[in-house]
Amino acid sequence: VFWARSQDQYLEMYARGSCAFRKAFGPKSDHHLPLVGPSSASPNPNSDWFKKWLSFVRANKDVQPDIYNWHLEGGGTNDPVSSSQAMRDLIRQYGLDIGLGFQTNEYGTREQQRPGYAAWHHARYEKVKFHGMRGNWAGGPALRDNLAGLLIKNPDGSYAETGEAHVWAIYGSLKGSPCVTQEGHALDSYGIA
Repeated sequence: VFWARSQDQYLEMYARGSCAFRKAFGPKSDHHLPLVGPSSASPNPNSDWFKKWLSFVRANKDVQPDIYNWHLEGGGTNDPVSSSQAMRDLIRQYGLDIGLGFQTNEYGTREQQRPGYAAWHHARYEKVKFHGMRGNWAGGPALRDNLAGLLIKNPDGSYAETGEAHVWAIYGSLKGSPCVTQEGHALDSYGIA
């Protein structure tokens, strides 16, 4: 839990911060930066916390984020396709605007940081056309030492790439236009031509 206080206090802090941020960096400023939020767990239509946040934003439209973001590390598949659809549905249900779109500020549990999951996440993020940031589960000195687990540090101090690092390299080198692909129940793909 990142906030060991009441949700009411969180909402007050969220409103104050959002208004101050908009005043300093709003669309009419010389240095516009979009407001991003709520930076919470994945959108859940059954979550009392999420419902209260959405009701608060609906009642205080000046704090509505320009970009909705959330974590996708809550277990299960952590699927950007289903979570973005849940967010779209909630935004419509509460009469809010989608704004500039979506992003996930962390995805992939430690167990999901493997080559197969990396390829799957790439395909899923291509389908939703928004950004996600891969979670970093390292701690202490390793937090910044091994590129969030994409490298292995050898005893001599040199580094070697993991299998997942190779998936990232291949994904980064793809060129061309995306092909239309059909997802399956437990399989997805991404192709270019």
